[in-house]
Amino acid sequence: MVLQNSQNAVLHDDIDVRLVGSSPGDLFFVNSSLKLTRLPIGASGQALVVNATANGYTYVSGLPSSGNAGGDLTGSFPNPVIATNAVTFPKIQNINTATILGRSTAGSGNIEALTSAQVIALLGLGGAATRTVGLGTGNLVEVLGSGTIDPSLIPAIRTTEFVQVTDSAARLALTSTQVQPGDEAFETSTGRTFKLIATPASTAGNWILLSDNAIDGSEVLTGTIAPARLGSGTPNFTNFLRGDGTWVGVPSPITPTQVVTANTAMAVNTRYIANAATRLTLTLPATAAVGDSIFVHGYGTGGWSVAQNAGQTIRFLDLNTTAGVSGKIDAEITNTNSFAATLHLVCVVANTSWMVVSSVGIVDVI
Repeated sequence: MVLQNSQNAVLHDDIDVRLVGSSPGDLFFVNSSLKLTRLPIGASGQALVVNATANGYTYVSGLPSSGNAGGDLTGSFPNPVIATNAVTFPKIQNINTATILGRSTAGSGNIEALTSAQVIALLGLGGAATRTVGLGTGNLVEVLGSGTIDPSLIPAIRTTEFVQVTDSAARLALTSTQVQPGDEAFETSTGRTFKLIATPASTAGNWILLSDNAIDGSEVLTGTIAPARLGSGTPNFTNFLRGDGTWVGVPSPITPTQVVTANTAMAVNTRYIANAATRLTLTLPATAAVGDSIFVHGYGTGGWSVAQNAGQTIRFLDLNTTAGVSGKIDAEITNTNSFAATLHLVCVVANTSWMVVSSVGIVDVI
């Protein structure tokens, strides 16, 4: 055994000292009276710390934590904080079924379990006592004690009005006080029923045809079918009923015939025979009325090309030429005798749109 003083100086070395009553593992220290004293055994889990006041050692429990925090905490001891997103739903205390958490008490504070009445109040729901009654957006219509609703709170209900007019002119003359969108008009002269879908009623496109009464047998037998019942327009001895159900004037007969050997600007109601060794360009007339016609016949081996002005198109069955000057119809000259192709065109929209009503030979729609 080595004896040392408080400055760790060796006082005596290799002293064989036996302490009566000691056991292996006992600790001894010099107390304030400079006596060698056995350190008592502390409780499980206690730590031995220096007690400067008593000039000795003391057992203590629950030492403060130190160092970096872990688990659901972040930061360092002694002041760590709960880590972001660490508190998941399973870590929150259990709540009863059908419970809504919030806070009804005024001011900030702890979360509270709300009653259904508190939830209704927070969300601004409820009956007429908590809401405005009336026709405004978000308002309520209150049922009175009698079980009825105040008539002033019932919106106006539109019903379909049915009016009878003589013809399309009278229908288009109806005013907004007579008809409104959803109303229907029956034309006695044509037997057709129309529905107004937009205002004003004076615009033909704001009406849609609902029905067209068929001509019955009695009208045929008695010979009292009004011409206007057959279609729209003005029926008289100078007009004819066209396939689209309209009465139109008889087009001028196509009597002039021109044999052309150079590029030509065509005129309406004229027959053209293209006779040249190179392809001839025949341009549609810039002005044409609905029903005007043009015939084009190929005779020369160069064939022909029907060209367009700006804004014009030609329909061939379900095909349309490119609108404007880049669109055209060509006689296909790569096939035997196709240069002799024939085309009959009719103006279907004044000045701008033409339709091929018949053709012979092979043509290209461009």
